[in-house]
Amino acid sequence: MNKLQMAHEYAIALINSRSENMEFDKFINLCHNYADAMHLEDEKRKDKSLPEVLRDGFVIDWSSIEPEIDYVAMDADKRWHGYRNEPNLKLDENQWVLGDHDSDYSHLLLDGYQGDWKQSLRKRPE
Repeated sequence: MNKLQMAHEYAIALINSRSENMEFDKFINLCHNYADAMHLEDEKRKDKSLPEVLRDGFVIDWSSIEPEIDYVAMDADKRWHGYRNEPNLKLDENQWVLGDHDSDYSHLLLDGYQGDWKQSLRKRPE
């Protein structure tokens, strides 16, 4: 549904409810503000993730990584680690870390990544 159509439908709903005493300019602004708000909300809900090859050109050969490793990420020191569970970015330590009850990871040999280490987290494709 386009923005103009949304504003029009909202205007009809307002007319049918209680807006007979509202100034025309205020009425039009209210309808357009509603349409803008709906579009912003729609944009927030869209999936903005991209396949890793489209993100930065770096592709991981998952067949060379142990099957129990579902996530890989590079720390600020340029060393890659594999994780069973999704790690969290810990900026004050310049690394990716796991929760208190999950300390399992392994060092990996991956090269060719040119991006920011903070954007390096990859999830094994399903």
